[in-house]
Amino acid sequence: MKRLTNKEKTRYKELFGADRVESVETASAQGPLGMLALGKEVEARLRSRGGRPTMPEWDIKRPIPLRARDWKKLIQRGKKLGLSPAQCAALLIEQALKALEAEERRKSA
Repeated sequence: MKRLTNKEKTRYKELFGADRVESVETASAQGPLGMLALGKEVEARLRSRGGRPTMPEWDIKRPIPLRARDWKKLIQRGKKLGLSPAQCAALLIEQALKALEAEERRKSA
């Protein structure tokens, strides 16, 4: 998720009467705010070149084993975002890896 610029922070302070403004990163797409963040990421990254829209930076395709109930959840979440279940899974995996890396950095600091 992008960091707010000083100009944006100042604007939010004025709009909401806040003393300070902090960026909030979501580590996963659980709940309405997580889904909103995931949707914004999809809008920013998804590209189409005439076929099914995809993320241009995805350069490897691998099958992964899943439980049927998890695949159904991916279908549901993907429909809300206009993604295939596999695309939804890839985004969720990316988010989980980022969260793990951030946690490792915090622990080592």
